Amino acid sequence: MSANNTAGKYEMTDDAAFNEKLNGLQRKGLIVGGVAALLLVLGLLFSPVSHLFQGFFFGYIFWVSITIGCIPLAMIHYLFGGAWGASILRILETGMRTLPLMMLLFIPVLIGLPYTHIWANHDLLAQPEHAGVAHFVELKTAYLNVPFFIVRTLVYFAIWSALSYFLRKWSAQLDVTRDPGITLNLKRLSGAGMVFFVVSITFAAFDWLMSITPEWFSGIYGAIIGIGMTLEAFAFTVLLMVVFSRRAPYSNIMSRKLFGDYGNLLLALVMIWTYVNLSQLIIIWSANLPEETPWYLHRVEGAWRVFPFILGIFHFFVPFLLLLSAEVRRSASALFKIAILLLVMRFLDLYWLIVPGFERHGFPVYWQDVVGFACVGGLWLAFFIRQLKSTALVAEGNPSLSEVYEHA
Repeated sequence: MSANNTAGKYEMTDDAAFNEKLNGLQRKGLIVGGVAALLLVLGLLFSPVSHLFQGFFFGYIFWVSITIGCIPLAMIHYLFGGAWGASILRILETGMRTLPLMMLLFIPVLIGLPYTHIWANHDLLAQPEHAGVAHFVELKTAYLNVPFFIVRTLVYFAIWSALSYFLRKWSAQLDVTRDPGITLNLKRLSGAGMVFFVVSITFAAFDWLMSITPEWFSGIYGAIIGIGMTLEAFAFTVLLMVVFSRRAPYSNIMSRKLFGDYGNLLLALVMIWTYVNLSQLIIIWSANLPEETPWYLHRVEGAWRVFPFILGIFHFFVPFLLLLSAEVRRSASALFKIAILLLVMRFLDLYWLIVPGFERHGFPVYWQDVVGFACVGGLWLAFFIRQLKSTALVAEGNPSLSEVYEHA
């Protein structure tokens, strides 16, 4: 199948039944998000306000991870090429287009900062039981203060917005002009953009997540969060590609070879995620410094102790062993199940990283955690589907698309 013969055929699917399913899913997302938001507000009448903001914050981090994780995947494709990237490019770009929504939803995160980040709550720091934490916060006041936090966050969003804007703009222009100069611009942007992205996501991870426990620090933490976001975004994309592979236009271009490429990248991301997590654990455990080890000790107490075992088995060993098989990597149904497993594990991993920092003793799961996740998730899915329906699903001008046609 040649590119000339396919021109103009890959707009959003004209399958009426499938479009109706997308419309229905979009409506359900809005309903779930709206009802969940109402429940969170009503919950203020009979539960502490901290539960609301902590639940919303966790849900926000999970869903913004997919949005942010789409950016490095697109840049990796432009840097190294490959059929895998050309086939999923429009899905990645749609994920990037949810960034304005996530910027808007960060406002409740800022409002709830004193309830999620102890360094922003001076009344709590003044209590005698938090004297040790207050000492560390005082040493970091020049960095850990709300105005500077907001400025840094605006810088992060500005970097990600600029990268996503030009990646999408030039990709759309490439569909029309087929100009090799635009391909070169995308490659140059991705090379320089990757540097800006790595730096920004590292400091965003420090600010948003690591500072929940302000007395603790890990230089590898930014890599852990960045790789986790990329893995989560790619698992979500693989999930969609398996579903869409049964519908036009993807039914015309998908192949076992392409699914094999997805499986290879999933395997690589799982291995990298495991490597950076083990590196942090080994370094901190071997150093055995009193200001570092409590972070882990707090996460292996009580019911929390099962999380490392669950993550070790189902976030690494199971997908790793399955993806070693070439047959599994090329199987759409197998990749579908592995992608679901990895998304569940990303949920548990983020929960384990975030929630123990909220000073919850034991293993309390508040209903706001579930409702906050549903609130952000419902709105995110509705916005994502809305953007998806307004775009062509295949990047026809991408030079790597010829590799897709060869195996279709």
